[in-house]
Amino acid sequence: MTKYPLKVVSFENLNRCDFYVVNIYAQEMKMNKRYYETKNGRGLNGFVFVKKGSCRYVFDDRSVELIEGSLIYLPKMSHHKCFVTSEDYSYIRIDFQVLTPEMEEIIFSTVPMVMNTSDPQRIAVLAKELCGGYGNYGAKKKFKLVSKLYQLFYTLSDDEIPPEKRRILNKISAGIEYIEKTYNKDLDIDTAAGLCNLSVSRFRNLFRQVTGHSVLEYRENLRMEQACALIKTHSYSMGEIAELLGYANVYYFSYRFKKHYGVPPSKYVF
Repeated sequence: MTKYPLKVVSFENLNRCDFYVVNIYAQEMKMNKRYYETKNGRGLNGFVFVKKGSCRYVFDDRSVELIEGSLIYLPKMSHHKCFVTSEDYSYIRIDFQVLTPEMEEIIFSTVPMVMNTSDPQRIAVLAKELCGGYGNYGAKKKFKLVSKLYQLFYTLSDDEIPPEKRRILNKISAGIEYIEKTYNKDLDIDTAAGLCNLSVSRFRNLFRQVTGHSVLEYRENLRMEQACALIKTHSYSMGEIAELLGYANVYYFSYRFKKHYGVPPSKYVF
């Protein structure tokens, strides 16, 4: 079995990372014994959603209690013990493998992590819709499972945003959406700020607090990410890519690309 290096990407930063799901298995299960231990570490990433009853997970000298509706993330290679603490216990187990384009395997933390979600009903629905994914299944079933897993990732990544950051994000979300839709056009910061009922200086300040970048840097990152995606298709010339991204000419596009990645677009290796 091929071993991939592990790359840690938090749920909060998952939307900034290119990745794809290569394996997914999900099934409702019942624990036939009162105690279970992963002595050799987990073979895959996983979630456990407690459907009925309660249990206790122990790892790294920590102990967490899970009740009906709880969700815990269990990273690949992690070690833990599980003690069933109720008479009747059932759970949904979701195992999956996520890779970057460079074939690095992604984990979301190095130790098990209880997910405190703002929308537990949504999590419960997604966990139940993922059931039935063990064994062999056709492409249609696989696409459905992967789709539901992406929805679960999306929900959890949104939940990982700190409350204060979320408040600011909600305040300027219309401006961010406008910039993301018009990243290949001339920057109209006045319109973006106006959509949020903010002055330009206030919008710029809040934007940097949330994204860690200036508006210009953020737009440039969007352009560069799209440039890489277009190059990978092998369907466009550098001149066409420059035009699609809104650069004045191919020479300026090449200059910006090399400044961003250290190599010209014609030498980009993926």
